[in-house]
Amino acid sequence: MNALFVAIKIPDPIGKALQTIQPAAGSRVRVVPKDRFHLTLCYIGRQRFSGIEQALTNIIARPFELCLTGTGHFGSARRGATLWAGIEENAELMSLQSKVEAALVSVGFEPETRCFKPHVTLARCKPKPPVDVLHEHAAKQFRHCFVVSKFGLYTSQPAPHGPPIYSLEHAYSLTE
Repeated sequence: MNALFVAIKIPDPIGKALQTIQPAAGSRVRVVPKDRFHLTLCYIGRQRFSGIEQALTNIIARPFELCLTGTGHFGSARRGATLWAGIEENAELMSLQSKVEAALVSVGFEPETRCFKPHVTLARCKPKPPVDVLHEHAAKQFRHCFVVSKFGLYTSQPAPHGPPIYSLEHAYSLTE
């Protein structure tokens, strides 16, 4: 059984811009391919589809503008780190994420205990990446915006070599 997650796919033009701020790939740094850039609204894990698709269909939200800005990381050079692009504070995004989580809870999903920290993962570093990777990444500045008009239910399938394979199972449109 593959893992499920609900996410907003990052449009191709924004993905191309994000590639310009990714660190160089190396033995201790794995960059996320452009076609896998997304903003996770809720990680479901290894669950059956039962009821999830219908619960998400019932979400009502309007399209909204989302701006990616700034960079940072989770973790540390000693333990390994995830490098990310940040998301400008956005009430519509927070509302959509709350609605997604509530819809999933309504069909028996356990709510996330960690606080939602919207971001787009750009790279993952193994412990002890090259010295400057984290500092150089934190110094990168940019701002790219796009209109979010849909979100999707995705599966994540492990790949024998390289990053997991994401497949869109169902798209949900945001309507005016």
